[in-house]
Amino acid sequence: SATAAMGGAEPPTHNLEDNTRITPRTNKATKERGAKPEKFTGARSRAREWLVKFDNYLRLNKDVYPMEDEKIALFFTFFTGEEAGQWARDMMMKIYQEDEEYSDSEEESSDDSSGDEDSSVSKKGKQWTIKEVKRQFLRSFKPASRKSQAQTKIETIRMEGALADIDKYNSQFQL
Repeated sequence: SATAAMGGAEPPTHNLEDNTRITPRTNKATKERGAKPEKFTGARSRAREWLVKFDNYLRLNKDVYPMEDEKIALFFTFFTGEEAGQWARDMMMKIYQEDEEYSDSEEESSDDSSGDEDSSVSKKGKQWTIKEVKRQFLRSFKPASRKSQAQTKIETIRMEGALADIDKYNSQFQL
């Protein structure tokens, strides 16, 4: 395959019944570890927190998902809802645009004669990395401006519990 020709290993096979993957390179079974992050629904205020959980899961499973295209494919499986789901579909089309499944014209599908199996390479030859996909994610789902966050805080904050002390309450309004 093109991946093997470039010095990479063949992608692992996946056994869906017990989350075990057998890597052809080592013929060793690798089980996924840790808790998968919840689905990302598009909540901008939770984007960074969600990404930290995804990174931790990926770090724990680096032997299960060793290839860049596997990491990218895994990343997109966690998106749901109207905004986040659409963003993931748009990004997948951008990244995997050489695949006939995503092509909407005969011209595009007959054009693919490269036979390149590395799905993280687009027709334009751009090599996508999980780092770049995550950067795009953070750009697209950055939280609202500090001004609008402060306005929301002003409208919802209550002087109770830990904020019963006037100094602690007032400190919540400092930018």
